[in-house]
Amino acid sequence: MKDKLTIQELRAGAYGYCIQWKLADDGELGAVVGEGIGDNLDIERATAANEKCSSEEREDAVVTLAAAEMKPEFRQGLGFYWDRLAEAQAALHACNAALKAFRLSSKPMPEWALTAAAAGWKPPKGWKP
Repeated sequence: MKDKLTIQELRAGAYGYCIQWKLADDGELGAVVGEGIGDNLDIERATAANEKCSSEEREDAVVTLAAAEMKPEFRQGLGFYWDRLAEAQAALHACNAALKAFRLSSKPMPEWALTAAAAGWKPPKGWKP
């Protein structure tokens, strides 16, 4: 089983929703998507395209880029956050679509497909970017 993405609601003085990795081996929560990322996504783009990077690093980069397209509220290196649950759900949908496409073909999901996935589009069976 592979790591999955899940939405977590924030509490204790910080309200909103984030997307967080749920680790397959122990079920524990991992890093928040966008954690440690600055305003410049060039490093993430380079990592996603670099076949010398580990699969986990590339998956994280692909998911981070998909989440960044969904206009998150950014909170000082702590990751990407959204104020409304509906926005976080749309971002999760886009991230899962990008992750699935990466895992199937290692080609990044096209921009139009990320936007369509966020709006609820599901790729037809057998579709690849």
